[in-house]
Amino acid sequence: MPEIYVDQQTEVYLRDTNIIKKSYLQALSLAKSTGLAVTALTDEEFKKIGVRRNQLLITADTIGAREESWGFSFQGPASNPGQCIFSLTYTGTLSIQTPNRSVKYNLENRKMIDQEAGIPEAFLLHFKALPIKPSTEEEENIPTDVQLTGRGVLLQQPYVEWTYPDSSMERIWSNGREWGFSELPSRKNHAAPGALVLALEKPTGSQRLVMTTKELQIDKKVDRTPFQFDQHR
Repeated sequence: MPEIYVDQQTEVYLRDTNIIKKSYLQALSLAKSTGLAVTALTDEEFKKIGVRRNQLLITADTIGAREESWGFSFQGPASNPGQCIFSLTYTGTLSIQTPNRSVKYNLENRKMIDQEAGIPEAFLLHFKALPIKPSTEEEENIPTDVQLTGRGVLLQQPYVEWTYPDSSMERIWSNGREWGFSELPSRKNHAAPGALVLALEKPTGSQRLVMTTKELQIDKKVDRTPFQFDQHR
């Protein structure tokens, strides 16, 4: 089993604009028009808002999943006389699964959310090898209205592209069947054991959810720092 690391981000767009960033800029413009003192987000904070980041670590004995998202809050003159203050908001969780234990942490308040004993046999099922090529049974389970629309390479790794009737599109890593990763349609929103979704576009009404992979490491030594929990950090 190779070490695998995936770093992805998801945004929701209205046309070509991140809807959270657009909402912030509109609120900032309105605040400035009042003539009150305005405390805006920094440039670095602005880059973060409206983004969900998912990091995934998979090794022979660990599955780590870190999910973080950023938004903004506003306090007006009712709370701060003469001022309009914008602040960065943050939520995050970290889940670590090993053969003997599963634990989940809240990264915002640095507390454990849940833990339970693991089942080694069940953990190993994540990595049960699949046939070199999809079996007849696997292929028969592909919905007839889902179309194979391409193959390609992303971040030096091969993928298969699937398109759905609602115009959703996903690109899935296609070189991992030996370790239990299928390249068949998944409907997952990000990479996970069993299916490394590398890119995704999904319409949601007038909006569009877009997931992209920023970094992908296969069979390289992974920096485990994002998957270590320090209660006092």
